[in-house]
Amino acid sequence: MYFSQLATMAILSKASRLVVRVVDVFYCGVVGKATNANGKSFYFSLEKFRQNPKQGTKPVDDAPATEPWPDRSNVEMDKALDYWLAHIEKNADGTRKGGAFAKANFSLNGIPIGAEFEVEILENTAFNTEVLVHYGGAAPFKAYACAKPSPQYAVDTYIICLFQGELYIRLIKRADAGPDYPSARAIIGGFLNGDLSVDQGRDAELNEEGGIVLGDNRIREINLPERTDEWRDPRYTPSSYLNSAGEIVTFGCKRGSTANAVVHFVSPKDTTQLPRLAEATDKAEVVTGEWIPVADFLAMSNDPAAGVYVAWLDHQAGARDAVEKLRELKLV
Repeated sequence: MYFSQLATMAILSKASRLVVRVVDVFYCGVVGKATNANGKSFYFSLEKFRQNPKQGTKPVDDAPATEPWPDRSNVEMDKALDYWLAHIEKNADGTRKGGAFAKANFSLNGIPIGAEFEVEILENTAFNTEVLVHYGGAAPFKAYACAKPSPQYAVDTYIICLFQGELYIRLIKRADAGPDYPSARAIIGGFLNGDLSVDQGRDAELNEEGGIVLGDNRIREINLPERTDEWRDPRYTPSSYLNSAGEIVTFGCKRGSTANAVVHFVSPKDTTQLPRLAEATDKAEVVTGEWIPVADFLAMSNDPAAGVYVAWLDHQAGARDAVEKLRELKLV
């Protein structure tokens, strides 16, 4: 087993289960507080998804905390959830990000601040510790423990085709946007989880969400610069709301987000029709895919009243970067 000398192995092997108290919540995870063998407090994150080396994480250890976690005892979970759904899981203009899964993405399976549960170790890897969470009377579930809340690393693919003198972009219609936004659109992409490389992660997203039928087209792959911004995605930053007394109540932590993007520039062999598209294998998330003019995508604005929803405003910024790169290379 990896990292057999880690203190986490010692503390979790001495007792079949480790008692954890939730001191904060964030996107698909919680910050937990526990006590090591010397009676010192330490903090770590428990997250829904397996981490990747690109996220800069390491397995949880039981090093004493150098300073206490900010006090979140005054956070009212119902008000925090309302704020989450109204602000964090929505774009600036009020349209949704998380769609049907927005509520489920708040905390770790809904475990609130102040709750206590027990974890038992299942496996240690180079980047996280897989544990089984025992909480209340619910069935135990798997989670991944890290020494700190992990930053998010996304792999995005902009599939662009020059067809009859006009640029088209391949978009997917998401199934999870919710009934209020039937016109949800996004590019192919997702977070890099597990031990996948960037290329493997991108290939996995292309398979899950659909893409170009290879061999049917001439494709040139062009890398775009990484876009890193601590505030790029509000789900990975601290959040706050006003309570009934008008006081600011803060929860969450700054994690940051990086997008690694690539352009698949397609030259169709058949000049009479746009290239064929592969079917998405993840039917639960993706309804269908389609080509639309890039100009139309860039001009699209979120309008909840009209049912129009661009899943990620950041995708439009990336598409602009992609077009600029194609022009710089004199491909269009």
